Amino acid sequence: MIFLRDHHFRQADSLDFSTSWRTHLEKCSLLSHEGVVRSDILNRDKETDAFLATDAVVFLHSFDGANRSDWIKWFSEESGRFPKGHLVIVSTEGGIIVEETPRIHGCYWRPGDFLPTSGNEAALEFANDLRAGVFRPELLKPRAIPKYVVAYALAIHYGVGDARLTALRRSADQSYEQLHSQALSLLSTKKQPLTYQRVGLPKRELFEPEAAIQNESESVRFKAMRNLIDVLREDL
Repeated sequence: MIFLRDHHFRQADSLDFSTSWRTHLEKCSLLSHEGVVRSDILNRDKETDAFLATDAVVFLHSFDGANRSDWIKWFSEESGRFPKGHLVIVSTEGGIIVEETPRIHGCYWRPGDFLPTSGNEAALEFANDLRAGVFRPELLKPRAIPKYVVAYALAIHYGVGDARLTALRRSADQSYEQLHSQALSLLSTKKQPLTYQRVGLPKRELFEPEAAIQNESESVRFKAMRNLIDVLREDL
């Protein structure tokens, strides 16, 4: 069940009152059930039990940071009558980044990113999944390639001698560790297979950061890093 709490509704209780976020969310799910579109003001004592459902997704278009903090605190509480659904913080300008938890998410995209003509594959994939009843918050943030992975791959590919290669390799390994599961999820949802030969994915390779490699361009580490870059670039 999808809810929209929008500061534009502070002066209008009518369900006919339209905003950009409501327009785009209604393309994914009918926002017609009672109380689904309301003000962004949080009233702990009067919020409905529907917010407690595990499948509830509340999109919050808040007026200011203080108001947003009230919602984040409420969704973060681990005692008493607290929400068990998801809170997605949105903005007309996009660019929302929050400290993620299993139930709190920031939306980096603007409403227009969810239009079929936008070309934003992540936003469109999120909208299609939501329309099918699947909520995937990982699609709401950009899939960036860490600079250490790129720097390592370039250094090895072009044979650049770097006195800090050991430290660079270690940083790249850490980034690879963090992004492997994300890349794997992308591979599983691709409509067509990638043309680049995948070595190191989907099985996650473990690397020894300090290991001496005679020809690093032929190493599993290098091939895995290159594949990780190729997988993530598919969705930029």
